[in-house]
Amino acid sequence: MKRYKIVYSDGARKDILDIIDYIETTYNNPLDATKIATKLFRKCESLAVFPKGSPIHHIDNLIREYRFVHFKKYTIIYYVNSSRFEVIIQAIINSGRDIESMLNHDSNITKMSHSQ
Repeated sequence: MKRYKIVYSDGARKDILDIIDYIETTYNNPLDATKIATKLFRKCESLAVFPKGSPIHHIDNLIREYRFVHFKKYTIIYYVNSSRFEVIIQAIINSGRDIESMLNHDSNITKMSHSQ
């Protein structure tokens, strides 16, 4: 079985930096921030083996078939480009957010879904 390449959108990279910043500033705990970020990256990288293991979420007005995987209190939003053997990590958000509403209204994600 071929491993998929993991590609992080600019938004997903910013999300991880924001998570690190939030933990560092809110809890004054840079060590925990680094640990969480490392574990988030590992969770994302694990998608290289079974990227289609999570169900597809069809969201109105979007071309991409997004998949969600959860880690602690975060949701990793991604889609699979099978022809290029890539998993594109689109966003990493707090699991308490309304994901479908965010995807429908976030212009960065909508632009990304139509342009890639």
